Amino acid sequence: YIIENINFRGAGTTSRVGNGINIYSDLPGDIALSFFLIKNVEVKYFGETGITIGTWNGKTRFTNVTIDTVSSHDNGKNGIIFYAQVPYTHENILIHNSKSYQNTGIANDPNPSGSGIVFGGVNGGKIDGSTRSEEHTSELQSHS
Repeated sequence: YIIENINFRGAGTTSRVGNGINIYSDLPGDIALSFFLIKNVEVKYFGETGITIGTWNGKTRFTNVTIDTVSSHDNGKNGIIFYAQVPYTHENILIHNSKSYQNTGIANDPNPSGSGIVFGGVNGGKIDGSTRSEEHTSELQSHS
Protein backbone atom coordinates (compact mmCIF):
# COMPACT_ATOMS: atom_id res chain seq x y z
CA TYR A 1 0.00 0.00 0.00
CA ILE A 2 1.32 3.43 -0.90
CA ILE A 3 0.29 6.85 0.38
CA GLU A 4 2.30 9.41 -1.55
CA ASN A 5 2.35 13.12 -2.43
CA ILE A 6 -0.67 14.09 -0.30
CA ASN A 7 -1.16 16.76 2.34
CA PHE A 8 -3.59 16.03 5.17
CA ARG A 9 -5.06 18.89 7.22
CA GLY A 10 -7.24 18.33 10.29
CA ALA A 11 -9.79 20.55 12.04
CA GLY A 12 -7.27 21.78 14.63
CA THR A 13 -5.62 20.46 17.76
CA THR A 14 -8.34 21.70 20.10
CA SER A 15 -10.90 19.47 18.36
CA ARG A 16 -9.26 16.43 20.05
CA VAL A 17 -10.80 14.34 17.29
CA GLY A 18 -9.14 12.12 14.73
CA ASN A 19 -5.81 10.98 13.41
CA GLY A 20 -4.38 12.13 10.10
CA ILE A 21 -3.37 8.71 8.77
CA ASN A 22 -4.62 5.68 10.70
CA ILE A 23 -3.44 2.23 9.59
CA TYR A 24 -4.97 -0.44 11.84
CA SER A 25 -5.64 -4.17 11.87
CA ASP A 26 -7.39 -6.51 14.26
CA LEU A 27 -7.43 -9.48 11.87
CA PRO A 28 -7.24 -12.86 13.65
CA GLY A 29 -4.54 -15.45 13.12
CA ASP A 30 -1.32 -13.63 14.02
CA ILE A 31 -0.82 -12.59 10.40
CA ALA A 32 1.84 -10.28 8.97
CA LEU A 33 0.62 -7.46 6.73
CA SER A 34 3.54 -6.38 4.59
CA PHE A 35 4.66 -3.35 2.59
CA PHE A 36 3.37 0.05 3.52
CA LEU A 37 5.00 3.20 2.16
CA ILE A 38 4.11 6.72 3.29
CA LYS A 39 6.18 9.18 1.24
CA ASN A 40 6.24 12.93 0.58
CA VAL A 41 3.34 13.57 2.93
CA GLU A 42 2.47 16.40 5.32
CA VAL A 43 0.07 15.70 8.20
CA LYS A 44 -0.99 18.62 10.41
CA TYR A 45 -3.67 20.07 12.68
CA PHE A 46 -5.28 16.82 13.85
CA GLY A 47 -6.73 16.56 17.34
CA GLU A 48 -5.05 13.22 18.00
CA THR A 49 -1.96 11.88 16.18
CA GLY A 50 -0.56 12.69 12.75
CA ILE A 51 0.28 9.10 11.77
CA THR A 52 -0.92 6.09 13.79
CA ILE A 53 0.01 2.52 12.83
CA GLY A 54 -1.21 -0.27 15.09
CA THR A 55 -2.63 -3.72 15.63
CA TRP A 56 -4.74 -5.23 18.37
CA ASN A 57 -5.30 -8.97 18.01
CA GLY A 58 -2.56 -11.28 19.23
CA LYS A 59 0.58 -11.13 17.11
CA THR A 60 -1.05 -9.66 14.01
CA ARG A 61 1.54 -7.16 12.81
CA PHE A 62 2.85 -4.84 10.14
CA THR A 63 6.16 -5.54 8.41
CA ASN A 64 8.24 -3.60 5.89
CA VAL A 65 6.81 -0.18 6.71
CA THR A 66 8.64 2.91 5.43
CA ILE A 67 7.84 6.50 6.31
CA ASP A 68 9.97 8.68 4.04
CA THR A 69 10.12 12.47 3.69
CA VAL A 70 7.12 13.07 5.93
CA SER A 71 6.27 16.08 8.08
CA SER A 72 3.87 15.41 10.97
CA HIS A 73 3.36 18.58 12.99
CA ASP A 74 0.99 20.70 15.04
CA ASN A 75 -1.11 17.70 16.07
CA GLY A 76 -2.81 17.49 19.45
CA LYS A 77 -1.33 14.24 20.74
CA ASN A 78 1.70 12.82 18.86
CA GLY A 79 3.52 13.05 15.55
CA ILE A 80 4.04 9.39 14.57
CA ILE A 81 3.16 6.37 16.71
CA PHE A 82 3.33 2.59 16.32
CA TYR A 83 1.54 0.30 18.81
CA ALA A 84 0.59 -3.36 19.18
CA GLN A 85 -1.25 -5.58 21.64
CA VAL A 86 1.75 -7.92 21.92
CA PRO A 87 5.28 -6.52 22.44
CA TYR A 88 7.90 -6.76 19.70
CA THR A 89 5.55 -7.65 16.84
CA HIS A 90 5.97 -5.02 14.10
CA GLU A 91 9.10 -5.70 12.05
CA ASN A 92 11.39 -3.87 9.63
CA ILE A 93 10.12 -0.36 10.33
CA LEU A 94 12.01 2.61 8.84
CA ILE A 95 11.42 6.31 9.35
CA HIS A 96 13.69 8.22 6.97
CA ASN A 97 14.25 11.89 6.29
CA SER A 98 11.13 12.90 8.22
CA LYS A 99 10.17 15.59 10.73
CA SER A 100 7.87 15.58 13.73
CA TYR A 101 7.41 18.80 15.66
CA GLN A 102 5.01 20.88 17.74
CA ASN A 103 2.82 17.92 18.68
CA THR A 104 1.79 19.32 22.04
CA GLY A 105 0.25 16.38 23.88
CA ILE A 106 -2.93 15.97 25.88
CA ALA A 107 -2.74 16.56 29.63
CA ASN A 108 -3.43 13.52 31.85
CA ASP A 109 -3.61 11.10 28.90
CA PRO A 110 -2.64 7.58 30.10
CA ASN A 111 -1.06 6.78 26.71
CA PRO A 112 2.00 8.37 25.09
CA SER A 113 1.23 12.02 24.47
CA GLY A 114 3.30 14.98 23.36
CA SER A 115 5.79 12.77 21.56
CA GLY A 116 7.47 13.16 18.21
CA ILE A 117 7.96 9.48 17.34
CA VAL A 118 6.87 6.44 19.39
CA PHE A 119 7.96 2.89 18.50
CA GLY A 120 5.53 0.73 20.49
CA GLY A 121 5.43 -2.98 19.74
CA VAL A 122 8.34 -2.65 17.29
CA ASN A 123 11.05 -5.28 16.81
CA GLY A 124 13.58 -4.02 14.31
CA GLY A 125 12.95 -0.34 13.76
CA LYS A 126 15.24 2.42 12.52
CA ILE A 127 15.02 6.19 12.48
CA ASP A 128 17.44 7.69 9.96
CA GLY A 129 17.96 11.33 9.00
CA SER A 130 14.83 12.40 10.87
CA THR A 131 14.24 15.14 13.44
CA ARG A 132 11.81 16.10 16.13
CA SER A 133 11.49 19.30 18.09
CA GLU A 134 9.29 21.13 20.55
CA GLU A 135 7.45 18.07 21.83
CA HIS A 136 6.45 18.25 25.46
CA THR A 137 7.15 14.84 27.00
CA SER A 138 10.07 13.23 25.22
CA GLU A 139 12.24 13.10 22.14
CA LEU A 140 11.67 9.44 21.34
CA GLN A 141 9.69 6.85 23.22
CA SER A 142 10.15 3.15 22.72
CA HIS A 143 7.64 0.78 24.25
CA SER A 144 7.80 -2.95 23.74
